[in-house]
Amino acid sequence: MHREAYQEFEKAKEISKGLDAYARLGIANANYHISSMVRHDLEKQERSLRTAMNNYFTILEIDDHNCGGTLGVANVLNEYGKT
Repeated sequence: MHREAYQEFEKAKEISKGLDAYARLGIANANYHISSMVRHDLEKQERSLRTAMNNYFTILEIDDHNCGGTLGVANVLNEYGKT
């Protein structure tokens, strides 16, 4: 994910006072993507997965019908072999 896109998602999240589920989804997906790129560094991968999972859960707290948040949780659980 490009740094500029991540920054735009952060701006949208800030403007919405953290309530823009789709901005959070972009941030969560970026962290999930980063985790797949740093598989050689387990600490970085774990940190990215945890950040992604926390964002996916926050998305579902904002909008419990958000399929992107649900799929994101499933993807992270799959990384841990929990699905």
